[in-house]
Amino acid sequence: LADIVFLVDSSTSIGPQNFQKVKNFLYSVILGLDISSDRVRVGLAQYNDNIYPAFQLNQHPLKSMILEQIQNLPYRTGGTNTGSALEFIRTNYLTEESGSRAKDRVPQIVILVTDGESNDEVQEVADRLKEDGVVVLCGRGQCPGCPRVAKNNQ
Repeated sequence: LADIVFLVDSSTSIGPQNFQKVKNFLYSVILGLDISSDRVRVGLAQYNDNIYPAFQLNQHPLKSMILEQIQNLPYRTGGTNTGSALEFIRTNYLTEESGSRAKDRVPQIVILVTDGESNDEVQEVADRLKEDGVVVLCGRGQCPGCPRVAKNNQ
């Protein structure tokens, strides 16, 4: 039982080949989840300098729909504004209106998939997410910005 939001870096530094690897990773993770409106809910957004919402927690109760969305994710380019992206997820995805079940004590998880240091500040929003009880996991722990975000969520 969980609400999981994948936040995917689609900046220039990722590159098209690595972006395909990210999509493959997402696909394999989704295959292993028990997705339904009363079990695991999944949301996804891409980011670079901007935010590109793909789907929210209450949009796709079927695994097949989520897998199709992942296959169709476009590679984008731009900077890496991780702080802004995390704040967008906090205020637009992790809400009751978007399908979050935090009020029912369902674990709230953000999986951040990024390859590099953010161009903007992440500490403040990482602290707010921790205060909200959200667990942030980094899909690539060796990136410079990930330990700072994930450390605040332990």
